[in-house]
This record gives sequence, structure tokens and C-alpha cells, in this order.
Amino acid sequence: ESGDFFTTFIQSSMGELEKKVKDMSHTRVDQHLESALKMTTAQFDPHHERLRVEFCDSAFSDHLNKLHNLPAKPNPTHPQDLAGYSAITLTMSLDPIHRLVFDNGTMQKYEMLCRRLIQASIARHKLSSTFKSHHQLTKQWAHLDDVSS
Repeated sequence: ESGDFFTTFIQSSMGELEKKVKDMSHTRVDQHLESALKMTTAQFDPHHERLRVEFCDSAFSDHLNKLHNLPAKPNPTHPQDLAGYSAITLTMSLDPIHRLVFDNGTMQKYEMLCRRLIQASIARHKLSSTFKSHHQLTKQWAHLDDVSS
């Protein structure tokens, strides 16, 4: 996992991704991606420089509905009010030759998958942090019980 650019990127940009899109520094998130790509084994991938950060203009469920031509929900969340981790995706800039193989629909599906992976990584990070905090508090309380006994 130490060579995984995805984990490195999520951990380094967590502070920005927890902010609302309108309050984020998009430049800083781009810098975190660039840094994660250079610090990990991803640097050896010949296409790593084509990877880009994008912020979607709709919530995941709205994006999914649009992708499958389903009706949108009545009051969609304004894109600027989304949390960064809800709006971010990674996309690949493709040259015309690759566009012949990967059409827009295929690329959108990959972007949706990437959005879900980012959201799952954020949830895992938050759960891990909460568990560690809970564990530390439990130790402190046990110590206080021992002292008062």
C-alpha cells in the first residue's frame, strides 16, 4: 500500500476533500495528485501524466441517473455545496487514437467507478480514525477506572 498512488493521494488531500467544493483549493488538490504520482510506483506508468482531477457538477446518484437516462431527483444538490470527496473524480486525457477505443460513455463509467473508489477510501479513512480515537479513549477511561479503584 505504500506504493499506491491512490491511497497516498487520498491521505495527502484529505483536508481539502472534506471542504465544500466552493471552499476548496483545486490547485492544491492537483498538486497532491501530482505529488502522489511522483512519490509512488505510478511514476513508472508511461501514461501517469495524463491523469487529471475533475470535479463533477452533480452528486453521485444524479450523475448515475444522467448516465443511464433516468429522471433526476426533484431538488438536486448545487455543485458548489457538495463536499469535495463527493464531487471529485480522476479522469484520463486521451489522444484521438485512444478515443477510438474508449468512447465518452466508457470514460464516464470509469470516472463513476473512480468517484466510488474515492468515496470508499474517504469512508475507510474516517472509520479508521474514529476507531483509533475510540480505542485511545477506552484506554484512558480504563486507566481512570484503575486509578479510582
